[in-house]
Parts: sequence; C-alpha cells; structure tokens
Amino acid sequence: MKIFQWIFRNLFAHPDNIRLATQGPIIKKNISFVPQPFRVDSQPNNKKVKTAVDLGCGTGRYTKWISQKADILVDVDIDEKMLLRVKNKNINSLLVRASIDMLPFKQGSFQFALLTDVIEHSRDDRQVINEIARILGKNGIILISVPLLPPPYPDKAHIKPGYSENQIIALLKNNFQVISQEYCMFKLSRVLLNFVYRFVKVFKFPPPILPVVRLENLMRYRENPFNIIVLAMKM
Repeated sequence: MKIFQWIFRNLFAHPDNIRLATQGPIIKKNISFVPQPFRVDSQPNNKKVKTAVDLGCGTGRYTKWISQKADILVDVDIDEKMLLRVKNKNINSLLVRASIDMLPFKQGSFQFALLTDVIEHSRDDRQVINEIARILGKNGIILISVPLLPPPYPDKAHIKPGYSENQIIALLKNNFQVISQEYCMFKLSRVLLNFVYRFVKVFKFPPPILPVVRLENLMRYRENPFNIIVLAMKM
C-alpha cells in the first residue's frame, strides 16, 4: 500500500500534489521560524515551541513537519474523514473536529498556527483571522497561504475564488505584523492545473505528470503566481 501511495504522491498531478511540490519547500522553511521570543530579524533554528495548531489540516500534508517543531500539536478540521487520515499517519498530535471560525480553545493557547489554503473556504474570513489572533499568545506566529487571483480553473469548493496580495495583507493588519511574503505556483503550475482539471473531467483520474511541475522550482521565471505564503506575528 505504501508504494502505491508514494507513486501517487510523486507521479500523479493531483492539485494537492502540485501544491505540495511547489508550496511545500516554502512552508517547511518558514516553520523553522516558530521559536519564541520572535524578532523580525530572527533566523531559523532547531528550537521548539510548546504549542502549535494546524488549522484546516486536511490530510495532514504538513503535520509531520510541524510535529518536529512543537512539543504539543493540535490538528483541527471540520471533516472527520480528514482527521482519520491524519490519525492513520501515526503522528503524535491531538485531533479536534471544529470550524476555524469558532475554535474551542482558550485565549493565548498556542504559539504557532498554520493555515494553508483554507480561508478561501470560509464565509467570514475576518472572523477566522480574529479567532486565530485570539488563540495565539503574545508574539504568536501565523503562517498562512491563500490562492491569488485569477484562479487557473473553477473550484466549486471555494467560497472566494482567491485574493489579491493587498487583500490578504489588509485582512491580517489589524491583528498581525507581516514579517515576510513569498510566492509559488507560477505560470507553469497554472497551465498544468488547468490541464489537470480538464483531464480529470474526461478520464476521472489525474495524469502522471507531476515531475514536470517540480521543474518550476528550478526555473528563474517567477511571474503570475497562484499562491502567496505570508509569515506574520501577533501584535
């Protein structure tokens, strides 16, 4: 079973696999910024935080990386099936079923929060950001990613098709100080995502072309990104 999972994850261009291949290295690098106390000029190191939360964790694509940086990790998702998939990965984390706009945690419970490609599914994104600010302690860190406009294909699961860079920064500014912002999923990813969308509609399975996407990390072309990753500190 594991060999088939490895083949699917590394060969087939499902949208989640494309995101992991292009966004993953940036997420992993920025998780290294979680230590407290945090300064703008901080550098990645091997220290840990006491508490971290992966909000809208889905299948837990980044859960293992966070678990290596936190003494206590909580995975949150509204979908029980997703939490079961995280549980099957045997990662040392607490699983909580909840909506990200009404989190069952006390004020200041966490030092680090990850929110990757989730907020566009919410009807009240400002409430989501306020909730995350509430559960983060002093100098708490949020690492958030969102799709940028225009989307390469229609996604019915998205309440918002995406954000502009100014919109996501404005959404954060009342609660957070933005430390850095990076981009991924450029023109090659956009073309391939559109192709995958059309391919799956016809053949009902993703095409085995993921290695092509990985070439994007080696290319100098950095225009028209589809994803922004923002690192910010609670004010």
